[in-house]
Amino acid sequence: IRQEGKEEGLKEGELLKAKEKTLKLFNKLFPDENNQLLENLTLLQYDQIFDTLLENKDLKTIKKIIGK
Repeated sequence: IRQEGKEEGLKEGELLKAKEKTLKLFNKLFPDENNQLLENLTLLQYDQIFDTLLENKDLKTIKKIIGK
């Protein structure tokens, strides 16, 4: 049980870090845009959005990843 909790904690930490770096870059590139759309995503979605932001893609592409 202890090992499972440790693994779950690591996954949660990885998700939070991905969310944090994605939000930071999103807010820098889209300062006037509401970042609420980046809430409650999966690790894969945060990673894809981060890569999309690095490639200077538009907001439409980001919304497509989220499914909005």
